Amino acid sequence: MKEATNVESNISFNFGPPSIVLLSYEFYGNWLLEKGRFEDAIIQFDKSLNKGPKRRLALLGKLKVARQLGDQTTVSELEEQLETTNVSS
Repeated sequence: MKEATNVESNISFNFGPPSIVLLSYEFYGNWLLEKGRFEDAIIQFDKSLNKGPKRRLALLGKLKVARQLGDQTTVSELEEQLETTNVSS
């Protein structure tokens, strides 16, 4: 126990909620994409975009799916959105 307190005293402690880099919808969408379940993946990325419109990671995930499906119209639309979306989103 003493060793645990020594280790803890040498690490930083951040207050507040953790930063969420990847929403669960995006994580699941990426997993579905890897499994070849493209239609299901789009649903998850759309859920993420409904919660956070223009969210860059969701747009990128949906773009990957659209490319896999050969949906050039959606690819073009998403590429245009990504060009105008803030990098930090």
